[in-house]
Amino acid sequence: MGIKDITDSAKKALEIANELKNIELKEAILDLKEKLIALREENIALKEQLKEKQQFNMVFERDRYWNILPDGTKDGPYCAACWDYEGKAVHLDQRYGSTPFCHICKGAKNKS
Repeated sequence: MGIKDITDSAKKALEIANELKNIELKEAILDLKEKLIALREENIALKEQLKEKQQFNMVFERDRYWNILPDGTKDGPYCAACWDYEGKAVHLDQRYGSTPFCHICKGAKNKS
């Protein structure tokens, strides 16, 4: 049973509440409908996050992640903490010395 099925059931219940002129039931159904809309929006956002995460083919190597591209080359390195805990692919900054640094979690990573 999907969200659309539940929304359709709520619409039917709202029609019945209108026919019965039951204000409390009508308010409860409208509240349920609002919660269903919020749940649907959250579901869409989570699916988008999952889709973004699935575009990566991450492998963990020497305390950091590398994205293996379709041609077999490595892209990275990426912050292990950000990927593991947030699902975010954050490139480590190696411009300021030899120790890669993450500007998101502010973590300095071990040398390769």
